[in-house]
Amino acid sequence: KEYARRGITVVHGEAASTTDDSLIMKDGGKVKCDACLWCTDAGTGEWLRETKLELEDGFVKVNQFMQSTSHGDVYAAGDCASLPARVAKAGVFAVREGPPLTANLKGHLVTPTPPPVAFVP
Repeated sequence: KEYARRGITVVHGEAASTTDDSLIMKDGGKVKCDACLWCTDAGTGEWLRETKLELEDGFVKVNQFMQSTSHGDVYAAGDCASLPARVAKAGVFAVREGPPLTANLKGHLVTPTPPPVAFVP
């Protein structure tokens, strides 16, 4: 009721794009708007399903070092990764995954390889 009182319309569905004054829905519908706030779930690109990477619910399955469980030369973090420590798909965790991911990517490129750094939520 409060949204309606303030002139805010909540639209559920799959939006495809926006224009300067409209939200264009995948079914071809158009919703006029002054501003658009998109709220989405975490997700990955369809292209991941076409790879040979091990996926878990569509996300790249990684170990505690952010390394793919099926391809040791592949690392993933943030919304596209499925970690052994079940953390929410939230920006705060993606940011925290950055330092161990960076250390492990750098370590992967040098010889001798330093011990990997685990992500600890």
